[in-house]
Amino acid sequence: MISRRLLYLDTQRLTAYLWQQGKLQPEGVFEMRPEEHQRFADYLRAHPAAISRFWPMSPRKGMNWRPFPSCRAPTARR
Repeated sequence: MISRRLLYLDTQRLTAYLWQQGKLQPEGVFEMRPEEHQRFADYLRAHPAAISRFWPMSPRKGMNWRPFPSCRAPTARR
């Protein structure tokens, strides 16, 4: 069975999950702070071949929302 990594983004954090054999397991929580950017980049670098899905939560009108900066591992392929 294929394992998948799921990334869920809300207005406060990005949460990474592993979906494997019908079970969802949390792998990491990355807060929207500059010091977390490197930790998130390291997480992406550690799983370069993972099949990922990205589910952003759309902010409501009037919310102060800043997207997570683009992080790309050096080995990532387009």
